[in-house]
Amino acid sequence: MAGPSTSAQRVWQSLNLLFRSNRCSVGVATLLTASSLIGLVLTSSSQHDRQLNGLLQLASSLQLVQAFRADSSQQPPLLWQRRLGVTPAQEIWQRLGHGLWWQGWSVDGQAYLVLPSSLITAEERKRSIAHDLSHFVVLSADALNRQHLRERLASKRSSPHELPPLLSSCLQRLARGPAVVWRPEMLARFSGASAPLLQAAGHGCLSLRVSKGHLQWQGWIGSRDFALAPRELRPGGRGFPEGNPKGPDSLQPPQALLMLEGEHLGVLFSALASRDIIRRPLEKNYGLGAAQRTKLLEAPFRLRLLPLPQGAFKAGLQLQLWPQAERMSFDRSLQALRGRLIDQGLNPTGREAVIWRESGSSDQDVIGGWRWLQPQSTRPVISVGLGMSPARRPLPAWSDASKRPDVLVDLQARPADLASRGLLDGQWPRVVTQAQTLSLRLHRLSSARESSPWSELSGQLALSDAGES
Repeated sequence: MAGPSTSAQRVWQSLNLLFRSNRCSVGVATLLTASSLIGLVLTSSSQHDRQLNGLLQLASSLQLVQAFRADSSQQPPLLWQRRLGVTPAQEIWQRLGHGLWWQGWSVDGQAYLVLPSSLITAEERKRSIAHDLSHFVVLSADALNRQHLRERLASKRSSPHELPPLLSSCLQRLARGPAVVWRPEMLARFSGASAPLLQAAGHGCLSLRVSKGHLQWQGWIGSRDFALAPRELRPGGRGFPEGNPKGPDSLQPPQALLMLEGEHLGVLFSALASRDIIRRPLEKNYGLGAAQRTKLLEAPFRLRLLPLPQGAFKAGLQLQLWPQAERMSFDRSLQALRGRLIDQGLNPTGREAVIWRESGSSDQDVIGGWRWLQPQSTRPVISVGLGMSPARRPLPAWSDASKRPDVLVDLQARPADLASRGLLDGQWPRVVTQAQTLSLRLHRLSSARESSPWSELSGQLALSDAGES
């Protein structure tokens, strides 16, 4: 036992002597190493702050900004060739590899190519119409568009250190992977006639991914700018949807074009109902005062859109509401509506339900109608039909949304069928208009107040072959 112990002592003595004789060198090396690490961290932090600052200015100045993941095994997008030239675009695209690049759109529809500033040489910038922006280079179609961009950027000055958590989380998503951020003007341009119903989603920020032939998204939307969100509102994130959207045959009844259910009708109509042009006629002509409007907007609802094989309408809508109010308070408004419809030449029929038809039309030409349903163990339900008769019984829940207290809205639709019938107007991307199925769910943010204008959105749609090309 003496041998090993003596050997160990000799090794320790040698190391101790080496350490003492070189303690200054070791100290200097340690100091240099620590300084290098601190410098690396500070440099990385500074670059990250500059990147977030650039994204903040872009997202505040443009109507839509989208982040893409490059694939050097593919050809560069057409926008690259237009902004850089064919040969330079190919060279820079290969240089980027699998990094991120961004595209921005102004309110007039002009597209800007946004690239990391370290990716482009000074000579390449001279050959293009470029504008340096913090961590980025923004390439414009012409000098006029570049000037417009500079003017918009000049009016948007802020610091990423002053941002509320919701906006900061949004910019982080743009910096890390495929994502999209939009403002109300761009959503209105896409959505066309349905824009008034989408005001709750005027501002949005979503992460994107393609999984098993489906485009999936998860993020946040709001009726107000994310920059106005309170600091106590700290978004979590449920992640991307699990599984694939339900197939077209799962929509009940068969061939339904759209089905929607929600915690309260105000998710769709609060913004409309607050406008004077809508509010005053409701009060004057139909006796729907503030208290009744509130009850209607707070009512849970279910809605379905069904194709009609013949008649004046392409589709019929059935809506059911569960208002927390006495039936009699709404009967007066329905009587006022009845009188105005008669004055316009429509004929009411039926006892249990009021069904409206044009004078001299056949029984098939239903304009719409309403009926009250009184199922057992539930409060009265008003069932409304537009373009068709109202449903005779309460519409069943077609999802598990009613079992989730944080779910505000659950939607399933067939975008391709809606578009083929001319029911999906606006300028929606082809990936949307050619999708066979779409599903989305709106959640209440866990840290938000009940009346918060911001919420979490997740969903997915099935990609068609044409949509992927």
